[in-house]
Amino acid sequence: MIEKPIHNCRAIALEILLLIEKERDITASELLSRVMEKESPEERDRGLIKELVFGALRHRLFLDHALNQYIKAKRPLQEELRQILRLGAYQLLFLSRIPPHAAVNESVSLAQSYLSRGAAGFANAILRKIALSSSWKDIPLPDRKKNPECYLSIRYSHPPWMVKTFLEQYGREKTEALLEKDNEPSPLALRVNLLKNNREQLMEWLKTHHPEAEITLGRYSPQALYVKKLSLTSDLPHIMEGEFYIQDEGAQLIGLLAHPGPCMRVIDFCSAPGGKITHIAELTGNRGELIALDTNKNRLRRVVENCKRLGVSPIRIEKITPPLLDELKKKGADLVLVDAPCSGTGILRRQPDIKWKKKKGDIAKLRERQLKILDQASQLVIPGGVLLYSTCSLLEQENQSVIREFLKSHSEYHIEDPVLSRFLIDASLITKEGFFVSFPPQSGMDGFFAARLVKER
Repeated sequence: MIEKPIHNCRAIALEILLLIEKERDITASELLSRVMEKESPEERDRGLIKELVFGALRHRLFLDHALNQYIKAKRPLQEELRQILRLGAYQLLFLSRIPPHAAVNESVSLAQSYLSRGAAGFANAILRKIALSSSWKDIPLPDRKKNPECYLSIRYSHPPWMVKTFLEQYGREKTEALLEKDNEPSPLALRVNLLKNNREQLMEWLKTHHPEAEITLGRYSPQALYVKKLSLTSDLPHIMEGEFYIQDEGAQLIGLLAHPGPCMRVIDFCSAPGGKITHIAELTGNRGELIALDTNKNRLRRVVENCKRLGVSPIRIEKITPPLLDELKKKGADLVLVDAPCSGTGILRRQPDIKWKKKKGDIAKLRERQLKILDQASQLVIPGGVLLYSTCSLLEQENQSVIREFLKSHSEYHIEDPVLSRFLIDASLITKEGFFVSFPPQSGMDGFFAARLVKER
């Protein structure tokens, strides 16, 4: 007999997957947190729920390919049934620790609860056929040599347009390494809050209170810690005290690339949720004049919350308006950070739902928006000041190409090779042109791009 908590795990996972399809402007992580808070599953079940949701998202195209070997329906399946089948197939093909009969029976139970007896029978028939495969390796794939693009797309569950773009930019070997890395669970990285402690103190606290946790130092950022076998929900009081900020090591390096000094006037043009501006505040010891801007007033609330939690003050937090930009332009800033809205192709292991939400046509629109934001932000930089552009994208069209296009019409700016010796930044992360690029298979971090642009005096 299947225990009820296991059934609840699958029902909650299904609810989250359905919400992800419905509320496409909200990330899977945010929806996962929202539903977890609402349903309050037991601590031991939270890991399984996240595994089911993110696993079904990471391997979605492969799962559909496997299911379509047996589905002969002429009409599209109902969304609930499609997601139930994906969850069942993921357990059967990728989770060896779950007995096949449990995966099938619980999926059938979900189909009957959400849909009908007929849907349950359909799910039973399809998943029993899938269960004949011992793992995903038994599922036939397109010919690797004759159709490499199709093979890579299905094998690693990335949309064809994205695979084609990566192949054109990186070639076959690097693309396959990237796609494989995207399907790995993202590590838990912490940024130690320098306003309250240091890395050694936080490590000691974690080792004392959680001896079961595995803690390693970051390779590139002097504030980064990687933690395994630690549930953040059980450590909520410490998080609320603001001892650290959850942030990928690659994102931490953007703050270091900003290289802020005390008493600087800094404007973060796309600030929400506040990871970059709070890091800059930490690096300056709360001694700079910091201004956090964003176009979305609701998202700015998260900046307020994070500043309060981390002990960052004072920061002026404002919604972007034309009058505000006119006001800021008069005084200018020593450093303006543009963490631009982008495709998110560098953080797919952390946000796998991005693969299914972004379309090829979105990239040109994003590029146009990035150039517009850069132009606006560039007008706020004083002579001799720095304009720092960054994205969590791996696409040249949003990165190197944007900077080159910007410089054509802004001759007063030039690219500055980052001077980061005191932060021990690995030179392999800086290209010949002076761009910062974090390529996941090589660095182990998420994918980020950044360029320091200096305005002529």
